Amino acid sequence: MYINFQKVKFSCYALGKIMGYDREEKLTKKELQLLENIEKKEIPLTDEELECKTILRAQRKASENTLSKTAISYLIEEVFIYHKYGERIRPGGESLNESVTRIMKGTLAELSAIDLLSEYDGIKYRKNSKKFRNKWVSGYPDILHKKRLGDRKVTDIKSSWDIYTFMDNLPKNISLLNKSQVQGYIGLTKADVGEVCHILVSSPDELIEKQIGKLRHKNVFATREELDLAIDLTRKSMKFDDIPMEQRIIRFSVSRDEEEQKRMYDRVEFCRSWLMQYQQKHEEYFKKRLAL
Repeated sequence: MYINFQKVKFSCYALGKIMGYDREEKLTKKELQLLENIEKKEIPLTDEELECKTILRAQRKASENTLSKTAISYLIEEVFIYHKYGERIRPGGESLNESVTRIMKGTLAELSAIDLLSEYDGIKYRKNSKKFRNKWVSGYPDILHKKRLGDRKVTDIKSSWDIYTFMDNLPKNISLLNKSQVQGYIGLTKADVGEVCHILVSSPDELIEKQIGKLRHKNVFATREELDLAIDLTRKSMKFDDIPMEQRIIRFSVSRDEEEQKRMYDRVEFCRSWLMQYQQKHEEYFKKRLAL
């Protein structure tokens, strides 16, 4: 089956995955800063600076026509295979049950997370159910809010699995994956600003009971007291209402950046062309096999 990948729209959550370049071709932070400083200079450049500018610009341009290993894996596994053969899950690594449980926590806890944020901000937020799309990307931003006399804001909710994954967000600051996703939403919704909100809410009771059920079936506890202790600890580890509300929200702002949005859309075009070439290579390979 032939797929016209030139018409495929990329989900906003995937933008951070495709923005990476080949590390061997990519400029270092020091080189990027040097290039930026030279480009900002208003006085005439020296011959040495002109040569440096030419070399670094050429290298930056070359890197833009490469894909990182993460980007290539995403294009093959989550775009090409999905459109060619339907949705599948790679075996190995995190078990299917664990993956489903984490997805269920994120989905079931999302409304609770929105309620918690509403209470903290003193604003009644509502879950967005409208899918936005343009020529390149599509997505469902979690919250759209317009202040009466202010900016329009788009918010992406990230419900943390546990207190450890929640706290891990603080020193890391905002990830490229999350920042790119929200920038995509800003472009789709014409919002003025965006934010990523990591929120720690208790797991739904059905998930807690599911985890407790796993403990009961393990048969690794020597006594009933040990099992009861493990069950109590599991419940406590999945409930967070005892933690002050203000300590269960970590948020990062994302400013509207139309230049970054253009780079994303250009990147989508590049990935579409890459997929078309990959499809051609795929078909030619198996045609040769059949001809043998």
